[in-house]
Amino acid sequence: MPWTKQQQKVIDQRDADILVSAAAGSGKTAVLVERIIQKITDDKHPIDVDHLLVVTFTKAAAGEMKERIMAALDEKVREFPGNQHFVKQLSLIHKAQITTIHSFCMNLIRDYFYVLGIDPSTAPGDEGRLSAIRQEVLDDLLEEAYEKKEEDFINLIESYSPGKNDNIISEYILKLYQNARSHREPFKWLDQAEENISVETLEQFEQAPFMKIILRDARISIDGALNLIKEALELSLSSGGPYFYEKTFRKDLEIVTKISEAQTFSKLCEVFVKIEKPRLSGRKKKTDESDEMLQEQCKLLRAQAYGLLDDLKAAYFYENESEIFHELKRIKSPIRGLIHLTREFMMRYDEKKKNENIMDFDDMEHFALDLLIDHYDEQGNPVPSKIAKEKSDGYEEIYIDEYQDSNYIQDAILRSVSKEAEGGHNMFMVGDVKQSIYSFRLARPELFLEKYHGYQQKGEEYQLIELRNNFRSRSEVLTFVNDVFYQIMHEDLGNIEYTKNVALVPTMEFEQGCDAQTEILLLESKEVKNSEEDAVVLEARMIASRIHEMVNGEKPMMVTGKDEEGNTILRKARYSDIVILLRSMKGNAEVIQKELMDAGIPAFANSQKGYFDTVEIRTLLSLLSVVDNIYLDIDLAAVLRSPMIGMSEEELGRLKVDGGKNSLYECLCETKESIKGSKKALQLLELLRDAKTYLSLTQLIWLALEKTGYYYYAGAMPQGKKRQGNILMLIEQAKTFESSQIKGLFHFVRFMEQCKEYDMDYGEANTMSEDQDLVRISSIHKSKGLEYPIVFVSKIHQKFNLRDANGSMIFHGDYFIGADHIDPIRRTKKKTILKNLIRNQMNQESLGEELRVLYVAMTRAKEKLILTGIKTDDIMWHDQEDVTAINLLNGRCYFDWIKKALPKVPKEDYRLKIYTLEDLLWQQEVVLVTEDIRNGNELLHEMNRQIFYERLKDQIPKDKVKEMKDKFDYHYRNETETKGRLKYSVSEIKRMSQAADKQERMYTSVHQEKEKRVPAFIKKNEKISATSKGTVIHKVLELLNFSKDHTMKSLNEDIKEWIDQGKLKKEYDKVIYRKEILALTNSQLGKRMKIADQKKRLYKERQFVTGIPFSDMNQEAKTDDFVVVQGIIDAYFEETDGIVLVDYKTDRVNEGEEHILINRYHAQMESYKQALEKITGKNVKEIYIYSVTLQKTITVHV
Repeated sequence: MPWTKQQQKVIDQRDADILVSAAAGSGKTAVLVERIIQKITDDKHPIDVDHLLVVTFTKAAAGEMKERIMAALDEKVREFPGNQHFVKQLSLIHKAQITTIHSFCMNLIRDYFYVLGIDPSTAPGDEGRLSAIRQEVLDDLLEEAYEKKEEDFINLIESYSPGKNDNIISEYILKLYQNARSHREPFKWLDQAEENISVETLEQFEQAPFMKIILRDARISIDGALNLIKEALELSLSSGGPYFYEKTFRKDLEIVTKISEAQTFSKLCEVFVKIEKPRLSGRKKKTDESDEMLQEQCKLLRAQAYGLLDDLKAAYFYENESEIFHELKRIKSPIRGLIHLTREFMMRYDEKKKNENIMDFDDMEHFALDLLIDHYDEQGNPVPSKIAKEKSDGYEEIYIDEYQDSNYIQDAILRSVSKEAEGGHNMFMVGDVKQSIYSFRLARPELFLEKYHGYQQKGEEYQLIELRNNFRSRSEVLTFVNDVFYQIMHEDLGNIEYTKNVALVPTMEFEQGCDAQTEILLLESKEVKNSEEDAVVLEARMIASRIHEMVNGEKPMMVTGKDEEGNTILRKARYSDIVILLRSMKGNAEVIQKELMDAGIPAFANSQKGYFDTVEIRTLLSLLSVVDNIYLDIDLAAVLRSPMIGMSEEELGRLKVDGGKNSLYECLCETKESIKGSKKALQLLELLRDAKTYLSLTQLIWLALEKTGYYYYAGAMPQGKKRQGNILMLIEQAKTFESSQIKGLFHFVRFMEQCKEYDMDYGEANTMSEDQDLVRISSIHKSKGLEYPIVFVSKIHQKFNLRDANGSMIFHGDYFIGADHIDPIRRTKKKTILKNLIRNQMNQESLGEELRVLYVAMTRAKEKLILTGIKTDDIMWHDQEDVTAINLLNGRCYFDWIKKALPKVPKEDYRLKIYTLEDLLWQQEVVLVTEDIRNGNELLHEMNRQIFYERLKDQIPKDKVKEMKDKFDYHYRNETETKGRLKYSVSEIKRMSQAADKQERMYTSVHQEKEKRVPAFIKKNEKISATSKGTVIHKVLELLNFSKDHTMKSLNEDIKEWIDQGKLKKEYDKVIYRKEILALTNSQLGKRMKIADQKKRLYKERQFVTGIPFSDMNQEAKTDDFVVVQGIIDAYFEETDGIVLVDYKTDRVNEGEEHILINRYHAQMESYKQALEKITGKNVKEIYIYSVTLQKTITVHV
């Protein structure tokens, strides 16, 4: 096929910086290769291939491009065998710089390591090791910070780390570090972040850089609200409109106009604080006719307008300017503390990596930047170094593929080696901003957009060329894609206005006779709610039924293929033609794969998780742990039970009983003659423990696999190739680990434990070959750059992940740090204006990226595009209005956007089908029958009950059908009990009761993870928690002799004696408030306890175990069985007419709030009373809560 006019322009254009905006499937790689070939083989000015720098996004792309250039050169040599220049290029191609940006940086570092002052052996580190180093540095850094107790740090910890550990602070440091490192000058960026919150006066606050963004956002929302109110007013006055709303709408217009006239932040705060929404009132005359649809539309427009204003007020204008300003000042100290920690972390982490001769990908870019940039001028533009000028002389042209995914640092690196500093133009950039989906890698699509808009205004030296012709897909696919994105992709969200100037142009000619119409398959949400199955299971069954129709149905899907002679024909679709694309693989891919497999459809999902959970890796790591430390009983038990030794559970029990020793290893030694497996295990362990002293890690693992045969055993298991691949990955990890400075089995075992602990999952091995006939399940990101005949874009109803904008502290590359104001004393939390700004920007950017991800997904299809999901809302078919930016910003899933676009998409461009559960059940049966007939088997699956009942209705009387259905629908009468537990503590019963009041729920962080680290200094000088104080008070009251009188002096002597005897820890002495103890002994209750103690009738800290009917725990229970309840009663004493129950409480409540304690602990007291009466057989006549903090006895009536 000849080149298009625009493609030819890309190939021929010279002496200019060129930006090629290449749409999906536009053949950019072919054009790029052709341009390079023509540059190399030019008759007048031929250049050598090693004088070009070609930078691609992935190694695979670099390899493919190099192969294409080699093939083209090979063809030229065969065509002109006598041309020595062509022959020379073939020999130079192997050292041509067709590479990724990181490989380019790495080559530069190797050449100039001495300039950087690093070891020449410095190499990229394994992410697992880098993660471990980061954690080590963070641990040391935080421990020192605790010891120094600087004010900013203490404010940071008390405000933003309310849990038992400081993991959240480590997370904040790493996020801030990553944002800083994405800029050319990280330390300068941190300085700017500190300046951003250092506003001292209201005047500075009004002039702060972020204020311009706030006012810009406010103006957009206010204008949007104004237009909506005007539209509502116009609609109300139209024929059939609700004219009776006119008066209210004019009041609304007056309010929004007044807001619009406010130009400063302070004025906007004043207006918004006073805003009052008028009540929508007015009635039509009985004789008038009014269109109810227009009335509802007016209400909706008004609601949208006030929704915009409410959101704006909540984000920026929620209080007066002075209060908002002071809120910002209050977070200055903790944020300054975080910035200081991040600076220190950056320096220490760099030093640690330097000492271990390793680096990460960020280091590569920054090292290259240090080599290529001499300094920055007054405008902040980089000035190339001498090295950069040397490199620049060697490059005739610089090609950058996927330019929309470049970041600031990468752009600065490549510009520094271009001719830009000399006034030359040799930059060739190609990409598509509509496919920029790598923000998590800190890609900056605005770099592309800046040139995209700028080059249209500049001279001949700057050329923008659009490639819109699509050579991938059928016109039916492209027409639907264009229809949808005309509606939903705009400059304010998708970064570019999707018009006919950028739309995809169908170019390829396909064989006719193929059902290529785009399909939308949706499940009714009500049906899903009524089903016992999960939504993803039902959607997977819907997909399975459609795949069966396309591959094995009466009218199978036809796709383009080749016959034996290479001619283009239509052939039946195969499973391998199909891909299912998911936004998120986690929790979805495995379920869909299982459902497809159950339906007889071969499917494969390449999981990126679960490596450490595979049985083969767990077994091998247990073996290595035992070889390192023979006394790890759990790991040794795992090895003994594994096929390596093959002990049964019974043999393991005999080993422990017959061995009679504490450790399993000692038991093995004792039973080596009597138990066959013991001797086998000892021989293996002895061999490997000896070998670890002289073999490398990889040799040691291979020796273990050889002696046990475990590698071959894993290969014989289901998915054996994948399991063997996982084992080989472990060996590769060991090899990589040994290349670092830290060596030895002990360190490797610890390293793998850290990898698992910090979620450094390697993903399971991929053993799938390209020619296997199965359905692929892939993430949309993985599919970028690929194409498939039939594409399912599934789970279009799944909510977007906007969690990055949540949390008490969030970070942004341009707007720095946003934090809630948290009062550490009152534990109250309030959002700040800066936090709201950053959250809004992050949400907007995330939604923009989601829009581009959807574009990437839909443009992967060559011949058939199918969208699937749950119909979570009705499609407003009558709504012919344009989709607004507000509509897009309110979208929370792909379906929200698609349903807005569909009313304006021509009906002939797609086919919509709504599925019900009945459709799936009948189709599932057909699928199973078809599979069984095809395989020549008898029907293996029992017919679905629901289908069975439907078929019986016309053949058997209804009462008989009902009787049969009742039998099949039998429910176990004690089903409720099976979901309960056999044992409860009294505290759990208290929590389960409805008595837990609101005041008991204090602010806690969402990051309540298990404690992984307790710093050494904390162990030496540990702060005593409120829980510990309560425990100490209880212990003192348990030890206290109530039979005698107490004074402050005698109590001090008793406490000193208990500490000397080890009954109390010395550090607890300071939290034992003597006055509170003496208040009890001197109270009326204390005097009664004294009399009882003198008569030996006072009982303290009495444990009990009792049973209560299960029906008391759950009213739905039908059984008379009992559950076990256990607890500890603080104190009770006997008097002549019954028992008095006493419970001490250290909860902090105010005077007059005694009812809080009664409500909170009523269920607990009731349980104690029942237990005590059962145990003693006596009546509990009185129950008291003694509040230690109030120093008061509180009566509880049960």
